[in-house]
Amino acid sequence: MASWVHDISSYSPMLRLDKRMTASRPSKVTKEREAIVVWTKSALAEAKAGGQKLGDYRLDVRKVGLRLSVEARQKAAEAFKASVGPMVAGLRDDGLSLRQIAARLTEQGIRTAKGGMWTAAAVKRVSL
Repeated sequence: MASWVHDISSYSPMLRLDKRMTASRPSKVTKEREAIVVWTKSALAEAKAGGQKLGDYRLDVRKVGLRLSVEARQKAAEAFKASVGPMVAGLRDDGLSLRQIAARLTEQGIRTAKGGMWTAAAVKRVSL
């Protein structure tokens, strides 16, 4: 052992607790954890005994769900772009910079698609 490594238990008697002492005084958290384990195992065993299939191995369903989710998000993005895009194009035609357009949209209380504040990058994505 290196000379600079010290036994921490010499600093405080409370640090000298060994496993036997802590095991003899289980905490409330330990009891709750054990109760949750017992409850979960019994509930899963009961469900399995009732004929319910546990787990989800339907990868094809996940792929379909993912595809539908992507399509829905793309449609929402296009609809948002269609509603804000003409306004951004008009401000761009007036000679405003992307940063100025972002400030103007924020001043008017118009939020981004996710409800955030406008930035130059967000304005650029809508104007493309």
